Amino acid sequence: MFYDWATGRGRISTRRAFLAGGAGVLGAAALPACAPGRPAAAPGARPTTSTAAQASSNELFAHVVDQSKSVTPIGPEERAERRARLKRILASSGGAALMLEGGATMTYLSGVSWWRSERLFALVMPSEGSHFWICPAFEEGRARSIIDAADGPGGDFVLWQEHEYPYAALEKALRERRIEKLLIEPQLRFMFAERLAERFGRERLASGHATVTALRSKKDAHEVALLRRASELTQYAIVETAKTLTPGLTGGDIGARVDRVHERLGMRAPWSVCLIGAAAAQPHGKGREGRLARGDVLLMDVGASLHGYQSDITRTFVFDGVPTAEIERAWNAVRDAQRRAFDLTRPTTPCRSVDAGARALLATLGFGEGYEKFTHRLGHGIGLETHEDPYFDGGSDVLLEPGMTLTDEPGIYLPGHFGVRIEDVLLVTANGAEHFGQWQATPRWPG
Repeated sequence: MFYDWATGRGRISTRRAFLAGGAGVLGAAALPACAPGRPAAAPGARPTTSTAAQASSNELFAHVVDQSKSVTPIGPEERAERRARLKRILASSGGAALMLEGGATMTYLSGVSWWRSERLFALVMPSEGSHFWICPAFEEGRARSIIDAADGPGGDFVLWQEHEYPYAALEKALRERRIEKLLIEPQLRFMFAERLAERFGRERLASGHATVTALRSKKDAHEVALLRRASELTQYAIVETAKTLTPGLTGGDIGARVDRVHERLGMRAPWSVCLIGAAAAQPHGKGREGRLARGDVLLMDVGASLHGYQSDITRTFVFDGVPTAEIERAWNAVRDAQRRAFDLTRPTTPCRSVDAGARALLATLGFGEGYEKFTHRLGHGIGLETHEDPYFDGGSDVLLEPGMTLTDEPGIYLPGHFGVRIEDVLLVTANGAEHFGQWQATPRWPG
């Protein structure tokens, strides 16, 4: 018997089975116990909103406890080593400096998160000597309270006043430090790079994409533990949400519930795309106000952040019913394509070959060539950002290396009917790949 939504009983993933499906590096005791069944819903209950919905979610998920302390965050010593490693990368490529503004790479190197505005606040990392900060003068006090804190990265400040703009001060700082080549981090905005090029010399600026990819694309053991745990907890969040489903919920209602589970688990910035029936035939959805009925296909693409590291998991299943032959055929094909991609994931394999292998299998199973039914790339790198280098797509010649983490998410989309996507996170190892958490086992349940 599979899960019975009416009674809250059936074949569900237990804590032990859940961890057994993945590497379980953090130990079974770290995962919150699954409730034996979902809390009873009032007959004919309809979705609620606002304060009432929040109270309802708290009742539904009262058994879910904070898991954020089950793995430690990245510490200042690790970030210092990252900065030292960046210096080595820069030295090996000719001795340039890298400039970046607020975003994932700044956080990766320094632990500093700074919002982006029309005023340039940036970190410059030279291959030799100390890093320094470009900072609006009026923000100096706030910035120093973060950067010069006991666990902060330190560094000199180059200040600029509002009437000056940052470019003269930045150019002077670069020349004083004899920096002849400046690499621009890919996410630094063009308006800043363009104005700096006018003063410092266009020929002295170059893309820092390859440098940032070399720095961040291969995860160390601590990052792997964080990403693995984030995936495990998101899989748990999906299962716990699934237990509470009742007819009449909208995709938005379901998303709010899985977001709430993530929050109770101690994860931050949860997001969700929950699509019912024909809405799932568009990979990122079309219309989320349709109401859940027994026998509907439900696609849940959800994630959250654990100490800054992201999860991104998708499950597709039939709510409280038996899949039709068409749904089961499509679901089995997507599962097989996902496993084919997993088998192809190993060091020195080009990313495009993994995408091609999954796509070819779906074609042999009758789901069309190329992008006919599988309309997007196979997957993307994941780390501090939900989407980052490298990418499983047909144009990528990037060779896989141990430590890379990527999503594996084939899909089949049948407009007007339904869509199926299954997504998990893979780790490239010395001999192949590992999978975080548990594979989805059936189209009748997300566990």
